[in-house]
Amino acid sequence: MRRVFWGGLKQCRRGFVEKIDFVTSLGYGKGGDDRASYGVTTKGPSRLSTNLCIMEPHPTDKDFIVTSIHPGISRGDMIATTGWQVEFVYKIAQTPVLSDHELQVLCDLHTCTNAAHEGQ
Repeated sequence: MRRVFWGGLKQCRRGFVEKIDFVTSLGYGKGGDDRASYGVTTKGPSRLSTNLCIMEPHPTDKDFIVTSIHPGISRGDMIATTGWQVEFVYKIAQTPVLSDHELQVLCDLHTCTNAAHEGQ
């Protein structure tokens, strides 16, 4: 099964707005079955990972809801950095701390990405 994850996003009110000016990627459109109304048959994003939390689409309306908060982050932090009314799952998880190996892999990926963008 193919799944789409959006990651590496910095969560702030400027980027996480109530209403967007233009669409660069359909996501779930206006929610619910809006994606299908355009004839799109592929699955939409399964997970959104920010510097504060992990969000997943609600099964029915497809609005992103917080399923896991990163260590040291509070619900208040989430609310203060989001331009819409944040919803949380009933039993919120705490995102596991990454191992040294996982952190190194991410650092290496970041280095490769920067080099690629600089044409190296």
